[in-house]
Amino acid sequence: MNIKPLKILCTLYLLLSPAALSAQPQQFHRLSLSDGTNNKLSIQVDVIQFNTLTEKPYLALWYSLPNKQYTPLKVLRADSKWLRDLKSFWRFIARYQREKLDGITAATVKPGLHQFVFELPDKAMTHVHQYWLEVVRENGKRELLNISMPPQQQNKSCVNGTTEVNIFCVEYH
Repeated sequence: MNIKPLKILCTLYLLLSPAALSAQPQQFHRLSLSDGTNNKLSIQVDVIQFNTLTEKPYLALWYSLPNKQYTPLKVLRADSKWLRDLKSFWRFIARYQREKLDGITAATVKPGLHQFVFELPDKAMTHVHQYWLEVVRENGKRELLNISMPPQQQNKSCVNGTTEVNIFCVEYH
């Protein structure tokens, strides 16, 4: 008996079983650090489109507190061996906290405007946060931008980039 058709039939049976069909889909695109509140953080990044053929950018978003505690928010990369190219992100987070990257890592994205929404716990809204964005790409340059946000600030804060990013904005909702 050929094993391959049996494997396919077993897989189909498991996928089409009543338990699998009644399962609720999971949300993978929103990071939830929430403790039941509705504090939202919205980050917009506009990555520059070059006129020449370039690779998709690698991107890292994280925040830091005044006590030098760093928390990663999002990492867009192709392979973990290239994390070292995100020099500041590697130095502060990735070298020591690799386990924190598993749930927030995604594939690289093409240049253009991208928005990321995160749910934050109440305690995150009591300190001044420094939000960091680092973008690098092959045949491109490296850019590191940061925005300092006081707690409960309701207006959008933006900073313009120069080499890899047009604009980087952070807003609390």
